[in-house]
Amino acid sequence: MLEQLRASSSDEFGLAGQLVSLFLAEAPLKVEGIERAVEENDAEQAAEIAQELSGMCSLIGAGGMGEQCAALRGMKVEPAAARTSAVALRREYGRVVAALEDLMPVKVTR
Repeated sequence: MLEQLRASSSDEFGLAGQLVSLFLAEAPLKVEGIERAVEENDAEQAAEIAQELSGMCSLIGAGGMGEQCAALRGMKVEPAAARTSAVALRREYGRVVAALEDLMPVKVTR
């Protein structure tokens, strides 16, 4: 999706750059919030933050992260499963950031 936005943009950054910048500013906070909620066994809070992050993932085409968010949103499960999903989400976030570094001419901070 980002490649399509970037290709159709009239300048180097355009809408795709704005979406990436927003994602890079907000996503790490959301991932940390999910991790904190999981650690505190607060499934409701984790699900709420995962819902917010899922929308952001959809906007930039981060399907793997979106899948992990969906798993966390639906969790009314044991803490171990929630921790496993949070770890997988963190791993997917790292992959997305690496892909954004390759795709967009923006500075990425982790």
